[in-house]
Amino acid sequence: MRTPSKMVVDRQRSTLDVANFAAENVDKVASELESVLGRYVIDTETVPDFGLVQTLMARFLETRLEQLVLRDEEQIDQQTAEMVPRRQRDEAAARVRDRLLVLRQAAVAHFGDLSPEIVPIANSTATVPEALWRQAKHTLVRFNDPDRPLPPPIVEGLPTDLTPWLRDLEGANDELRDALDNLSAARARTASAYDLKTGSMSALDREVRSIVRVLEGLYGLAGRPELAESVRRPLRRPIKSSNEEPAAAPPENEVPEPEPIALNGVTSDPVN
Repeated sequence: MRTPSKMVVDRQRSTLDVANFAAENVDKVASELESVLGRYVIDTETVPDFGLVQTLMARFLETRLEQLVLRDEEQIDQQTAEMVPRRQRDEAAARVRDRLLVLRQAAVAHFGDLSPEIVPIANSTATVPEALWRQAKHTLVRFNDPDRPLPPPIVEGLPTDLTPWLRDLEGANDELRDALDNLSAARARTASAYDLKTGSMSALDREVRSIVRVLEGLYGLAGRPELAESVRRPLRRPIKSSNEEPAAAPPENEVPEPEPIALNGVTSDPVN
C-alpha cells in the first residue's frame, strides 16, 4: 500500500475527525433539534430527520476523502513511472556524448586545427540532454552540408570518410530524441495528476469547512455549545496548503562530465 503524501495525511486526519464526530453525535442532538424546530411545522409539513442529515454529511466527507486518496495515489504512480523514461534519457544522452567524443577524436586526427569547426564541441561536452541532442544534430548537419566541403586531411593519403562514426552518432541521437519526447510526455502526465490532486484537495477543504459550519449551527440550535466548540477543533490544526508547490523531485542522474580530449599529451582547445 502506498504511503500518502503529507498534504493528504493532514486532510485525512481532519476530515475523518469531523465525519466521525458528526456520526457519533447524531443521537445527542437529533431529538433536541426536533423539539426546537418541530413546533414550527405547519399543515402537511413534517419534521426533517436531523439524524439522517448528520449521517449523510459524515458519509459525504468520507467519500470525498476516498476520492482525494485515489488522486494522490495516481500522482505517486505517475512520479514513479517517470523514473523509467528519465533513466532511458540519461542512458541515451551518455551514448550520444560518447559518440561525439569519438567523432571529435577522429576529426582531430584527420583535420588537425580545423576539427573544432567541423565537430564544434567543447572539452566539457554538454551534459544537459536537450543541449547535447542539439550539439549532435549540429555536427551531423555540418558533415552533410554540400555547400561546406570538408578540408583535406592533414596527412596526405589519409581517408576522410567518417561515415561509420556519423552513422553511429545519428542512430544514438535519434534514440536520445525519442527518449526526450517520452520523458516530456511522462512529465506532462505527472503534472496533470498533480493538478487533479490539488483541485481535489481544495474542494475537500471547502466542503469540510462548510459542513463544520452547518454542524455548528445544528449543535447551537440543539443547545449543545460544547459540541459546536469541539467540531471546530480539527480546522485549527495546521494543514499544508494545496496551493504550495510539490516537493522537489529527486535529483536526476546527470551525464558525467567528459574528460578533455588530449592528443600527444596536448589538450585540444575548447570551443566557445
